[in-house]
Amino acid sequence: MPIAVLTDIWRKRDLSAVLWPLSLLYGAVIHLRNAAFDRDPSRIRRLPAFLIALGNITVGGTGKTPAAVMIGSMLRRQGLRVGILSRGYGRTEKDTQAVSDGSRLLTGPEQAGDEPVLLSMLLPDVPVLVGADRVESGRLAVERFGCNALILDDAFQHRCIARDLNLVLIDAVNPWGNGWMLPAGPLREPVSSLKRADAVLLARADQAVSCERTRTLIRKWTQAPVFEAVHQPVTWVLPGGIEEKPLDFLDGRSVFAFAGIGHPESFLRTLEGIGVSCAGFKRYGDHHPYSMNDLRKLAGKAFNSGASCLVTTEKDGIRLPRVWNPPVPVYCLRIRFEMRGEDRDRFHEWLVERLQKKTAYSDGEQP
Repeated sequence: MPIAVLTDIWRKRDLSAVLWPLSLLYGAVIHLRNAAFDRDPSRIRRLPAFLIALGNITVGGTGKTPAAVMIGSMLRRQGLRVGILSRGYGRTEKDTQAVSDGSRLLTGPEQAGDEPVLLSMLLPDVPVLVGADRVESGRLAVERFGCNALILDDAFQHRCIARDLNLVLIDAVNPWGNGWMLPAGPLREPVSSLKRADAVLLARADQAVSCERTRTLIRKWTQAPVFEAVHQPVTWVLPGGIEEKPLDFLDGRSVFAFAGIGHPESFLRTLEGIGVSCAGFKRYGDHHPYSMNDLRKLAGKAFNSGASCLVTTEKDGIRLPRVWNPPVPVYCLRIRFEMRGEDRDRFHEWLVERLQKKTAYSDGEQP
């Protein structure tokens, strides 16, 4: 069942309750799987690199892609040869492949998935690889591209590969959904799985009324540091990132917005936050493969609403057909994941400290 359909069901408690028996079965499978890894660490493979796993405990978007860009940039500044490993959700080719070799893009979103292509564009000096087997793609990153630091995108549940840091992203606006596990709710694991986290990043903290209640529940399961982060709008770009416009470029203009991401409503809140007036909004499922027919309909909606242009997320822009010549222009909002206030320095210091401990341990000193 598509996530977009489930999301509508989760908003209605009575409908969610119908799926509750399946959630019990799903939860039992997750419990047994995690217990198996806890009992037998030999099932976990290690690679000769500093590994950071980014993930979440709910389905839907929490900003893992821009978070990977932020962390990748930080590791690069520490002099590391960084690589990013992704599953490549929605791609047509299933073999392990390099999306970028750290100097040029090698394939497109149909073959690699939208997020790996976007990562390759935003981190042009970082190799990006896709594959269901992260051990295999990790070895390729180390042996072929000389990577000594790897970021595993969406890998909190991918326990067969060892990691030095588990970073868990939580949406501060709606941390646990209705509190139930799949398929009756959005939880991929119980909240107790936060005990495996080395740090928790509260995404969209600026859009939440308060983060204190969420922090209190997190503290029930882990004493790992909690950092607050925001999705900071940076600039408007044409699809594919080929041209940038200043953030105030659309001030005073009416736009028609659309998005096919994990939480489309968060895009609307971001637009409101920068003062963009939306004449209408169309929501699609996460990773929606846009067709020419979709775009013709969107252009019609924009025209009928009196909007002067279409706006969407940068990830959606990757999936727009390149041959489309729209009757109204399309602009994609580029956002940057960054820590909030004092947490900016705190997170940097914490990450560098953990990296130094890893380096000292690898050199034979005591951890």
